[in-house]
Amino acid sequence: MEGKISSNTQEKNPKVVVVPPAVETLLEIDSKESYWPEDVKNNESLKKEAEARKKALESMDKITKNIPADLEIAEALGSGVINTEDLSEVYRSLTELFQSDPLNSRLILYLPFELLPPTNWSLQRPELMVAAENFTKMYVQKWQELLSVGDVRENFSEGDVLELELRGEEELERVVKAAHLIPKLVEKGLLSVQDVLALIENNPDTMLEGSVIDVLPVLVDMGFMTQDELDQAIESYDVDLNYRKPKVVPEYKVTENRAKWLQDKDLPVTMNQNSAELIDKPFEDREWLIQDDVEEIQRAVESIQSNSELSRFIYPVSILFGSRIKGYGDIDADIDIAIFVRPEVKFGERNKLKEMLSQTFSHDKIKGKVVEFWIENMGEKFGIFDFEDSDSTLADSSWAHVLFEGSWIGDEIAIKELYKKLLSELF
Repeated sequence: MEGKISSNTQEKNPKVVVVPPAVETLLEIDSKESYWPEDVKNNESLKKEAEARKKALESMDKITKNIPADLEIAEALGSGVINTEDLSEVYRSLTELFQSDPLNSRLILYLPFELLPPTNWSLQRPELMVAAENFTKMYVQKWQELLSVGDVRENFSEGDVLELELRGEEELERVVKAAHLIPKLVEKGLLSVQDVLALIENNPDTMLEGSVIDVLPVLVDMGFMTQDELDQAIESYDVDLNYRKPKVVPEYKVTENRAKWLQDKDLPVTMNQNSAELIDKPFEDREWLIQDDVEEIQRAVESIQSNSELSRFIYPVSILFGSRIKGYGDIDADIDIAIFVRPEVKFGERNKLKEMLSQTFSHDKIKGKVVEFWIENMGEKFGIFDFEDSDSTLADSSWAHVLFEGSWIGDEIAIKELYKKLLSELF
């Protein structure tokens, strides 16, 4: 699945290619055009997982293309927008996907709530009833499993988290993302308010308690709790709903990022008018939206190839990642770039490297801010070095989302080497 390259680029350097995100190529893992090595292409377990995902995606596409974003599934079925056979297949395929791998539990965090069948749903078709019941049972089971899983809360979205430069040794707050599904589960009749309060009572002073407390005001707004009941819960469980407020930072300590946030926080987000309908499309269908970005990176890769000193430091490969490549980025959003530092490079040379990167990636939307993956030799394979002291442009082995969700742009031979020695080893 090689991306399109402009004729001008092909003439200058035929080795510079644009590769779709690895998460997409995994769905067609045994394709001849795939950059995955043969042992990955022939991995039967991965093929089985890919087939399960494709089956679920195809069944979802069949119904979602006809349903407005805010239309509940029961209404869509009742109005004839979708039929029972197609909906039954959706529930069956998603249930099978959840069952195929324990790690698939996290998918429930991203499924549209409108897909959840209401508990009071009266169906005349036994096939759909069984499929819906099995799906609901599996969904709730996976949700309960995720209540023990914590994730780092998003950084710097509302000014209430100090950025790295100001935070110092302070750890980022962690939350239980599954708890934030509670309001919709209550709305669907899968949880009661008493169930929610029991989660707080049974998990005092834990990450889960804090995450459940977050949603209590939402339950009031949705009419499932009264303000008096919320006040009583606050008193009973001694909780604080005001702990998460924008941090007050002295003016002389305000960073560039915080200053920009303060300036733009009330402005509406502007997206390319075509973004909404392209978000779920394959990379090849939305690549034209970022063609300028791609061409800029292609030029940077060619500069790396022609610069022997820079080539000594990094591979002639860059990854374009972030909101722009996913299709929902702000028109003025920065271009997120990552590069790979060669294993033989010493960390003491980093200042020199950063200076060269700032010159090579000097575009206004990059400004030399390039994420660095420092590669280390591990016999026949590569690893990603984890530094004790990190910063916002120093990646570590936990940044797999960048490696798998971004588009790789660079020298074809180098990309194949990194796919074989690094990317495939992350499985």
